[in-house]
Amino acid sequence: MIIWFNGCPGAGKTSAAEVLHGLTGVHTINLEKIGRMLQRFTGVDDYQYSAIWQTIARRAPVSMARLFGHVVVDMTLLDPGVRLRTIDVIKDADEKLVEIFLHADRENLSSRIRDRGGVSVDWCLSNLERFMAYGIPACAEIVLVTDDLELKDIRTVVADACTPLLSRSGSANLAIRHSSLQESIGGLSG
Repeated sequence: MIIWFNGCPGAGKTSAAEVLHGLTGVHTINLEKIGRMLQRFTGVDDYQYSAIWQTIARRAPVSMARLFGHVVVDMTLLDPGVRLRTIDVIKDADEKLVEIFLHADRENLSSRIRDRGGVSVDWCLSNLERFMAYGIPACAEIVLVTDDLELKDIRTVVADACTPLLSRSGSANLAIRHSSLQESIGGLSG
């Protein structure tokens, strides 16, 4: 199974993927890092529109899910054309993919982007309006609103949303590991 955390920069995708990895040990793939590497080597401005990145975005999660059983992807993928050539292609190939869209309002997104810092702050802020204009994809199976959530709260929301998915897909080991940590997560949110 592929769990794809989607949403605007600052919505909590990477935090959600890190939380799920910490709870279950599930493998993660950061397609943004691969894209930035392609930018350096090819000079392309927005890597999501390059054929090589789209090929990697389709094949890497599928290969990892087949090898490891599960994989988590955290990647902003909102442009309907790019989405059609990546997420929708994976779904059309009968791969088990669940898209979890993390949503926050403009003020929270901007604040989180500034707070985290890094080399992509200016790019994320300058493209935020474009990303927000796409809205929430109608085909996202789960939408999690992360406005006003602290990291401890995101942990609980992600655990609650993903545990049933992993259990349904025959992932007893992941569910057991999650169950053994449920009390500590509950303690964080209280």
